[in-house]
Amino acid sequence: MKTWRIVLSTIIFLNLIGCATTKPKGPTMREVCEGYVGKHYNEVVQEWGDCNGEKDDGQGGRVLTWVDIIQPTRYTSFRVGPNGIIYKWQSTQKTKADIEIENNKNKRPANTAIILGGLILIGIGIWWWNSPIY
Repeated sequence: MKTWRIVLSTIIFLNLIGCATTKPKGPTMREVCEGYVGKHYNEVVQEWGDCNGEKDDGQGGRVLTWVDIIQPTRYTSFRVGPNGIIYKWQSTQKTKADIEIENNKNKRPANTAIILGGLILIGIGIWWWNSPIY
């Protein structure tokens, strides 16, 4: 009788300890990006992979943009001087309107595939219904 009480008490106690402890947090996005300022952009490429977009900044340098893989609506851009050194960074978020526009662009092919698949299934059903039973 006492054994199950001890086991249950131990499980509850360990769960409370587990809930009370927190994992140490890693660096924030701001801290990571600020750490790259003053360094060559190759360090970002080595850690983050190739950039998703690149354009001229109008001052002889470039703007390199990465899409956040955890939150795909967030973009992080680094401004790189002609010598390849990062001198500024910026993180931007897409608006809901931008996301809706992209979603509407992608709906048509998916809807077409669903309609075609439905028509094929209907055709198979009609063929099966009209086929002679042996």
